[in-house]
Amino acid sequence: QKGAGTVVTSRGTVTRDGIEMKEWQRSPRQLVFEYCQRMKRPRPQFQRTRSKPGKARFRLVLPDGKNAEKNLRFLPNESYADSMQAQNLVSLLALQYLDARQPLERKLPEPYATIWLRLVGRAPAAADSGAKGKKKKKAKAKAEAAEAAEEAKDDA
Repeated sequence: QKGAGTVVTSRGTVTRDGIEMKEWQRSPRQLVFEYCQRMKRPRPQFQRTRSKPGKARFRLVLPDGKNAEKNLRFLPNESYADSMQAQNLVSLLALQYLDARQPLERKLPEPYATIWLRLVGRAPAAADSGAKGKKKKKAKAKAEAAEAAEEAKDDA
């Protein structure tokens, strides 16, 4: 058959603009473009604004297709090291305004996932949390209880 036998393989981790991303992860800038496409809005516009020398700062405009007065504009207070970082961070600001309830930390690569969690008011998960952390805590509590029981026997 035509096309039979082809195998799709994972590309693994890809580095884009100094950020390591897995193939299923998206940059905040990409998520804003996808949002506009999904909502049938015109393409977002990134406009460079004044910033400190050697730094970058962008204004993000999400145009309304029918009424220019309803355009959404986002401008961060800070300037950033490079233009892609500035665009991604202003995109996070826009995503937070559009829908902060979405768990975008699952789609974002690491530096942006932590920033997203802080932006929406959820603290990033601790490094030792999860099933392994709970098992370690239970084992430690058991060991402490056993030591306390032995000390009580020795005292009696």
